[in-house]
Amino acid sequence: MPMNRRKFLGTLAAGTGGLLLTKCKEPEFARRRDLFNNKSADKIVPGNKNHIYPESTVGIVQSEKNHVEDLNYEDIRKMVHQAIEYAGGFENLIHNNDIVVLKPNIMCLWINSTGQKLIPDANGVTADWRVTRAVVELVRKYNPDGKVFIIESSAFQCTELAMMELKYMPDYIPGVDAFLCLENCSGNYEEWDSSKLSRVTLPNGVGLYPDSMKPNLSPEFYLNRLYYEADVVISLPVLKNHTHTGITGALKNVSVGASPPNIYGKLMEPSVTSATQKIVSQFGRRLELNRWYKINHDPIYLDTWIHDYFLCRPVDFVVTDGLNGLQNGPDISKLVKQKSLAENLMNMRTILAGRDALAVDTVHALLIGMDPAKIEHLVLLSNKGIGCTDPARIKIQGKMVHQLKKSFEMNYERSSQKMYSKFNSPEFKVKSAFYSDDKLNIELGANPREISKIEIAVNGQLLETAVVGGYDTISLDIGPLHSEQNQLDIYAYDCYLNCAHKSQKIKRSIA
Repeated sequence: MPMNRRKFLGTLAAGTGGLLLTKCKEPEFARRRDLFNNKSADKIVPGNKNHIYPESTVGIVQSEKNHVEDLNYEDIRKMVHQAIEYAGGFENLIHNNDIVVLKPNIMCLWINSTGQKLIPDANGVTADWRVTRAVVELVRKYNPDGKVFIIESSAFQCTELAMMELKYMPDYIPGVDAFLCLENCSGNYEEWDSSKLSRVTLPNGVGLYPDSMKPNLSPEFYLNRLYYEADVVISLPVLKNHTHTGITGALKNVSVGASPPNIYGKLMEPSVTSATQKIVSQFGRRLELNRWYKINHDPIYLDTWIHDYFLCRPVDFVVTDGLNGLQNGPDISKLVKQKSLAENLMNMRTILAGRDALAVDTVHALLIGMDPAKIEHLVLLSNKGIGCTDPARIKIQGKMVHQLKKSFEMNYERSSQKMYSKFNSPEFKVKSAFYSDDKLNIELGANPREISKIEIAVNGQLLETAVVGGYDTISLDIGPLHSEQNQLDIYAYDCYLNCAHKSQKIKRSIA
């Protein structure tokens, strides 16, 4: 079972105390690496502080088919289930009779800047219904008698219509007890004391978003009660970048997208866009679903909001839809030169999965050319010890990041500054490698400022630990080798998970 909410918030209060806004103004990777080098001893191999066990695991699967349009449901189901299995699976997380909430990203049905209507399959903007169906199918394997809900509120336009048009319906996604629009199940407009809401106040020194900017000027955050009290919450974001926050991943999907629009939206005349005429038959005051009227989207503040709201109810698992991937996200700004959706789709054919939302979003960022050390909400939460954002301490199962990554274009200056440009592999050389007395001894010529970790495989089997320093004197206890000639593979990664690989034979005999 996930940690009790009260106990979780109690651990925050007893933890590191307050964070300062200035912490996210210079999120240098070197600074964070120093922070992570002081991790608790249970992640360090006894007797060698440079050998570590990974803190988090992210599963990555890419289809062997060349074009996303060629993927059918069976292909996607296998990809989703494999990625979840790589990440540790649902065992010991989901139990029978649980209440499980899935929060997909269904931000819109029409592109606001162009009025183009989205298709249900792999549109790159919203979570593909087939990915969600595959997750539900696996949830039901562990939870046949419990409740499964899909909860969402679009960023604008009409959630219910978007769900219907994008195939979020029982005929397409069986096994769901209800498809719930947040604006219809969270009380009336500004009904602060609604029984359908949970009110959460973070412990003193934990929250960063100013109370003076909250809708009713109080320290409370408002969450849909069903969402907040669920036994398991699964975030289903889309692999894309974002004009304001660099990426829109698992964290933003719930920290903004799961906030009830009855509280954080605004009753007003609809904003006029290229999509307005398609969804509004007559003008008049209506609930504007976009949260930017009541959640400050200016630099610093939006990331502090994401930090705070996520802490109110962290998610338990993440499955990221990277079937297509979108550059110039989240929905193609009016500032983008190439306005058509087709010109911004990336054909990634990829699924990410993991229990640690920060780790999944870190890998998400690296895959699309965003520096996770410049994604402020990731830095703030990792400094709080909530999850792992240090690539050296994230284990990748399945496809490797360097095999898939692309530089997603971002025409908006605020987020283009968060991109990285280094895609070349780091350099290193093997000076010596020999096996003696059950130990593998390696001397590398490697610049520790360039290389963040070394992973080693013997006879195709990746060792459990990674090496994060002392590359000139690596000694690993690997037990007996049963063959005279053995295969040694060494993988060197930089902080963006660019990888260099060297392979050689080692003999069983004593050197």
